[in-house]
Parts: sequence; structure tokens; C-alpha cells
Amino acid sequence: MAWNGTTSSGPSRNTLRDAGSVAAAIAEAQNSDGKPEREQTLNIQYFCTKLRDKVKVLFQLEPLEPPKNIYGKREAVPQIPMRIVFVLDVSHSMAEPYGSDTKLSKLERIKLFTKLLINTIGHEDNLSIVTFGTTAEVVVPLKKMSSDNKQHALRQIEGISVRGVTNLSAGIFAAIDQFNINVTFAKNRSFNDNIIIFTDGMANEGITETDELIREIQKKIKVIKEECHYESDYVIKFSALGTGGFMPELLYNIGQSFSSDAFFFLNEDASIELDLMLPILLKQNCAVDSLKVTVSGLNGVLFDYAGMPCEYGMVSEVCEKDPAAEKDATVVSSRLSYFVYDIAYESTRHISCCLKLPHKHKKLLKGKQVLRIEVTYRDAFLCTRTTEKCVAYAELPTKENRNDESSVLVAARHECRFNACEALERAAQLVAKLDRTAAKDALQTAIFNLRGFFEFVSDFCSSEEGHIELSDWVDLLVANLEKCDRFVGDFAVRWDDVWGRIKALQSSLSREVPSSTGTYAEGAIAYSSTKVTDKLQSLSDLLREMYVALGMCVSTLDQYQRVVEELETRLYD
Repeated sequence: MAWNGTTSSGPSRNTLRDAGSVAAAIAEAQNSDGKPEREQTLNIQYFCTKLRDKVKVLFQLEPLEPPKNIYGKREAVPQIPMRIVFVLDVSHSMAEPYGSDTKLSKLERIKLFTKLLINTIGHEDNLSIVTFGTTAEVVVPLKKMSSDNKQHALRQIEGISVRGVTNLSAGIFAAIDQFNINVTFAKNRSFNDNIIIFTDGMANEGITETDELIREIQKKIKVIKEECHYESDYVIKFSALGTGGFMPELLYNIGQSFSSDAFFFLNEDASIELDLMLPILLKQNCAVDSLKVTVSGLNGVLFDYAGMPCEYGMVSEVCEKDPAAEKDATVVSSRLSYFVYDIAYESTRHISCCLKLPHKHKKLLKGKQVLRIEVTYRDAFLCTRTTEKCVAYAELPTKENRNDESSVLVAARHECRFNACEALERAAQLVAKLDRTAAKDALQTAIFNLRGFFEFVSDFCSSEEGHIELSDWVDLLVANLEKCDRFVGDFAVRWDDVWGRIKALQSSLSREVPSSTGTYAEGAIAYSSTKVTDKLQSLSDLLREMYVALGMCVSTLDQYQRVVEELETRLYD
């Protein structure tokens, strides 16, 4: 019995999908002046430490879950309807078989994913499908996925066939153009706009140079913003996914420049369909987006950039002291700016600041503030909000033995993450130069240093629970670095595949978001959430029906099921 692309059931989605309900909830969230009445939906915490003569402040950004009602259930919030353009490579290499347990081609596997996506997307969501070979073609124009439109899209998918070479830029430009339409849903932008790019090869037609392609993408988004009268902070988020067999540097750079996602390197031994669904599930679970973060050093406090990771598009600025300012006024000495595209529920983002305190700071800074963080963001009700916090000098530990233990444990966890990211970045650079020996040395040195840092921090831990949690995190990082070390040393693995695997892990740790399952060592997946895991479980069951109907082996799904069950055990524990 052939599967016809329809299903009677799918994963449940506890969100408001009716346009009227969304509009009503948005209206209720605002007063007559258009200002939010609801409480802040983003929590800012900070952790101050002094370790190895470095004074650091780690800021944590965490979306707040909706409040519970009298029955103990979370209030439903209106999920912003998504507009998704799936950009699919249909060059001739897509006709090659994919996966060890199936004779289906890459293109046939991607068609399965597309059918899975159509069956699980909300009726208020918009979907477009764009293919690219030598040229781009809009197979399904951007439209709301009503029942009739879903059936039409499923029929259109069947007609997709391979053609031409790999003109990635043509596919991206055609995808961006899909958003240049009249919007009747709201006066301003009211969609969660995303482009999902999949390719199995290096771009060899059109624009193939990273900087030029990024500039052209920025120009096209600016044109759409002006012609459609979108708000000034309008963005289109890109998710980049690719298979092995080519150097994915261009694909990686596009994804990292236009999103806060990880890069997805797809492993033939895993379920490509479920891996492709992951970035979409994360966006469905979005709690806040368009976060503009500004961290200011106050009263002569500067930043020690050598001790800080450069992430989320960090831009630094040294401010001149205002001679007209009063003697005791709070003066901004230096400023850092970041942009985070989105944060999902049950996720956090962290920004680390290493401080340079002025000479005689004990006298100069007594009773004063040293840092201020300000975050402007958009919540699920389309309300733009601003929240800020300040750090006082008195909160900075003056000596290592005066550190707060809980702050040390949180800061140490992320210090280990930063160090792992640096080692992975270095290893990727060396692999690109075909120096695998030096790449292995960089990874092994990082493993040694992580274990040494853990021993150092252990001296500050009196809590057995905290000690175990940090130990588990270090073990997870070490397991993933050791996996990278093994395939760097395995010359049966192509060097460009090694680079792609390393960068997928590095981007996952750097952005604090999950990547494809094959990225991690067994039992060492870094990030997940109960909401996403539950949806993956439902999708896996649906995909199994599709596999069986097509006579496909389900062993990869069995493996995926074990991963999901392991995640559920860890999350609920």
C-alpha cells in the first residue's frame, strides 16, 4: 500500500492557531496606547566571579514560561504564525542513494520530509517550496496551509525532479522574494519569517563567494522591508542544513550570519527527515525574538576582550567621557552590542563579560555601579519590550575565596563551553589546511585543560550536587571532543566532512541550541527541551507509518527513538 501523503492524525500542538484568536489575544495584551500590560516575559540573571585574577560577570537570558491557571496548566499564548520557505537543492547529485538501509535517493528522502512538514504545519502558517539547480523555480508559492492548499502542495512535490548544477544564490534570492507580498494579517510585521536551506553540494553557479552573497541577501531584505513597510527591525531567519561530500563553508556562513541556529551537518546513519524538522520545531517553540542586547561598562569600567568569547554579532564601542557630566554621575565607559534572533522556551542564552577595573577601583567605585545590561525584544504577543539590570561594584568578589559557590558553578559551566568552542574552531581551521595532526593536538589539549579546570573549580564546591552537575557537563563536553578527535584521525572520513561535523558541534555549543543528532557522541546531546522532544516523538511515530508504507527499513527510526527516550529520561529527571 503506497502512502499518499495524507494522514488522519499528527502531533498535537497546544497553541492558538485561529487568526481571530491570535488577534484577540494580541489586542488584549495591549492597552489603548498600544503599550504592553502584561508582565515581562524575559528574565535576566547575572553571576559575578573572580577566578585566576579575572573578574567576570555572566548574564543569563531566559524566557519565562506562561503562568499556570487554577488547574495547574500553563496558559496558552498566541504563537506567531510562521512563514516558511523551504529551499531545496535539485541538482543532479540529489539522484544519488542516501542512507545505508534504503535505496531511495536524496531527493526522495527530502520529499518525505516535505510531506511530513506539510502534514504537521498549522493551518495559519504559510509555506513555500523553492527548488534550485542551474536556475530557481517556485514550486509552491507562499500561501496559508489550509486543507486544500496542503493537498495542492503535496501534489506539486511529486513533480519535483533533478536538474542542472548547484546555484545556491538563485534559490536563496527566489526564497526571499516570496516574502515580498501584501500583508493583511496586521499593520506591521506579524510573522515569524524563516528560510530553511538544504543542499548536498558546493555552490558552483551564481554567487559563490561568502561576503558578496551576504551583501546581496542584506540588500534584498532591505528592499522587502521598505516595499512592504515592515518595521525597522524586520529580519528573515535562515537555517542551513547540508549532507557530507563537500566543503559546506558557504552554507555554514549564511546560516550563522542570519540566525541564532546551529549549523546542521546531516549524517546518513540518522533520520534526515527528523533532523530537518528540528529547526522548525525550535521556531514553533519560540518564546521571544529580535533581542537587541546592550552591555555598558560604567564609571571607568572597560572590557577585557581577550577573556571574552565573540558571539551573537558582538560589536564593541569605547565611549568618551562627557566633560559636562556631573562628578558623581554614572558615565558609560564602554559598550557591547549583541543581536539574538530568537530564544525558545526551556532555553537560555549567556553573555560573558570580562572586566578591566580602573586603577584604585576600591576607592573610585565604592557605592557605584559597574555594568548595565539592557535588552529590547519582542514577545509572543507581538509587544516590543525593554528590560534592564545593573551590577553594583559591591557585588563583585574581591578575592577568589569570596566567590559565591552557585555563581562559580554556573560560570565554570560556561567557561568550559567557551573553551570547547575555541578548541573546535581551532581544529576546524587546521582541518581546512589539511593539518589533521595539529587539529588532533588542539582537541586533546582542550580535553586535558577541561579536566584540569574542573579540578581547579572543585576546590570551590562544597555541594555534592553542584559538583556532580559540573562533572556531568564536563564529561559531556569531553565525550564530544573525543568523538571529534576520532574522526579527525580517521583518514577514511573526508576532510571536508570532518570540517562540517566539527563546525556543527561548535555552532551548537556556541549558540546553546541543538543540532542534528549525528553531531554528538552517543549519550552526549548538549541541548534539548521537553516540548521539542515530545514533538519529535510524535513525528517519529508518523514517519514510521510512512516508512512502512513505502517498504523502507525503520532501523534509523529505532535509533532515533532510543535517542529521544534517553533525552526524555534526562529532561524529566
